[in-house]
Amino acid sequence: MSNAKKLVKNTMILSLGTILPKVATFITLPIYTRYLTKSEYGIYDLILTLVSLLIPIITLQIQNAVFRNLVTEKDEDNKKKIISTGFIFTLIVSIILLVLYTIFFRELSILTRILIALYFILDILNQMTLQISRGLGKTKNYSINTVITAFLNLFLIIPLLIKMKLGLNGVLLSVIIAQFIAFLYLTITIHAFKYIKLKKIEKKVLKELLKYSIPLVPNHISWWLLNSSDKIIITTILGIENNAVYAASSKIPHIYIIMYQAFALAWQESASQSSEGDIEETTKYYTNIFKSLLKLLSGGIILLISATPILFKLLLNDSYVGAYYQIPILYIAMFFYSLSDFYSGIYVAIKKTKMIAKTAFIAAIINLVIDIALIKFIGLYAASISTLIAYLIITLYRGIELKKYYKIRYNYKQILLYMILILISCVLCNINNYYLNIINIIYAIICFIIMDREYINIVLKKLKLKKA
Repeated sequence: MSNAKKLVKNTMILSLGTILPKVATFITLPIYTRYLTKSEYGIYDLILTLVSLLIPIITLQIQNAVFRNLVTEKDEDNKKKIISTGFIFTLIVSIILLVLYTIFFRELSILTRILIALYFILDILNQMTLQISRGLGKTKNYSINTVITAFLNLFLIIPLLIKMKLGLNGVLLSVIIAQFIAFLYLTITIHAFKYIKLKKIEKKVLKELLKYSIPLVPNHISWWLLNSSDKIIITTILGIENNAVYAASSKIPHIYIIMYQAFALAWQESASQSSEGDIEETTKYYTNIFKSLLKLLSGGIILLISATPILFKLLLNDSYVGAYYQIPILYIAMFFYSLSDFYSGIYVAIKKTKMIAKTAFIAAIINLVIDIALIKFIGLYAASISTLIAYLIITLYRGIELKKYYKIRYNYKQILLYMILILISCVLCNINNYYLNIINIIYAIICFIIMDREYINIVLKKLKLKKA
C-alpha cells in the first residue's frame, strides 16, 4: 500500500477515535453541570486543566518519543527495548505522582485525593499505551480505546452520578473505571506485555528517547500559554464575563480542529515513514500531501464559515452575541494552525523537535505582546487577532525553515486565490444578513465542489461500487 493510501486509511480510522469521543463529551457536559455543584464542577474542570498541562511535563513527553522511534523500527528486539524503557519510566513517574498527590492537597478528602491520583496515573499509562499502539501500526485498536473510554464513562455516570448521587467522586470513579477497562483492552489486543521486559530496559535507549522528547516539553508549555494567555489577559483587564464571551467564540472554530486532528495523527506516522526514503521522492510526497491538504482545509473552512450563523444559534444563546464577530477571525487562525501542524509532522519525522519548541515559543510571545498592546483599544478583537497573527507567523517561519531539509513546491497563485475565497466568506458571515447568509452557503458549496471535486468523485465512485 502506498504512503498516500495508507495516510487516507489511517485518517478515516483515527477520525472515529477523535470525533466520537467529542460527541460523548458534548453529551456529558449538561449532565455534569446539572448534577454537580458549581464547586465540584469547578474542581473537576481544574483537574482536566491540570491533566492537560502537567502530564506532558511530568512524563517529559517520552510517550511521543516511543511512538516516533517505533514507527520506523523494524527489529523486534529493538522494539522491546524502546517499549520496555518508555513504559517502565512512565510507571515509575506514576508511582511517584501517587505518593506526592496523596500527601498534598489536604483540603480535599483522602478518598478524593486518591481518586484524582489514580486518574492521573491511568491517564499517563493509557497515553503511553496509545502511543505504543500507534507506533506498532495498530490504529484500529487506538481508535477503539478512545471510543471505549468516552462512551463507557458516559454510561457509568448514569448510575454513579445520577442514581447514587456520588457527586465529584462519582465522576472520578466513572472516568477511572473507563480508563482502566480501555487500558486493559489495548494492552491485551496489541500484546503490549509481550514487548515489556525488565531485562530489555537500557540506559542508552532512555537517553535517546529523552533527547527527542525533552524539547517537546517547552513546546507543550508554549502551546498551553498560547491558548490560555488570552483568557488570563481578558479576565484581568476586561473581566470574567468578557472571558466567557471569548471562550464561547472559540467553540465553533474548534469543530474545525476536531476534524483536522484525525489527519494530524495519521500524518505524523506517514511523514515519519516517508522520511526514511529517497529525499527527492519524500519531497515530492510532502508536496503532493500539502496540495491535497490545502484544498481540503480551504473547502472545509469555507463550508464551516457559511454554516456559522446556524451553528451559533444552535450552540449559543443571545447573551453571547459579542462572540459571533470573533469567530471568522478565529476560523482563519485555526486554518493557519492546521498548516503549521502539517509542518510540525515533518519536524517530528526528521526528529527536529527543538525547532518545534522554538517556533511555538516565538508564537506564544508574539501572541502575548500583541494581546497586551491592543486589548485596551480594541477589546476582544485583540485576543482573536493576536491568535491569528501568531499562527500565521509560525506557519510562515516553519515553511521557510523547512526548506533546509525539503524544498516543498508551492503554487502561490492557488494559495492566494484560496485565501481570497476564504476572506470573502468571512466578510459575508460577519455582516450576518439573512439573505447574505443564504448566498454565503451557496457560495461555500460551489467553492467546496470546485476545490475538492476529485475527492468527491472518489467517494461517489466508492458508494456506487458498494451499491452494485
